[in-house]
Amino acid sequence: MRLDQVTPVLMCGGEGKRLRPLSRRKCPKPFITMFGGVSLFQETLRRVKPLGVPVVLTREDLEDIVLEQAEDIVCDMKCVLEPCAKNTAPAASQNNTTEPRTLNEAITKLTAHLQSNSEDVDSWRLLGWSYNRQNNFNSAK
Repeated sequence: MRLDQVTPVLMCGGEGKRLRPLSRRKCPKPFITMFGGVSLFQETLRRVKPLGVPVVLTREDLEDIVLEQAEDIVCDMKCVLEPCAKNTAPAASQNNTTEPRTLNEAITKLTAHLQSNSEDVDSWRLLGWSYNRQNNFNSAK
């Protein structure tokens, strides 16, 4: 997998219990300014920024702090807000709804993409590999 195919997904929130009295429900650990004057959330955004636009999963009541801290380091992102904390597994599955789950779904998505982007060589190559993986050699030509 190439790095340009990676979508960084950050899950941040928490109850604010581990670093009391610094952290609290309205400002859990990822958003506390620590070393170097930035939060763990901001430092993570900086690290994943070269990979593309990250998706941030967090609670609705943390939206303002997420947007404010992302703006401070000039980082575009997509924000998925939950009405309440859901823990890791349900939050992570929320992001997978747009990604193909099977090879057939990926082929359908690639085919639709190539109808309007016929000069995208990498997508054609990926489509050919996908057909090859299915032993559908006639379609892979």
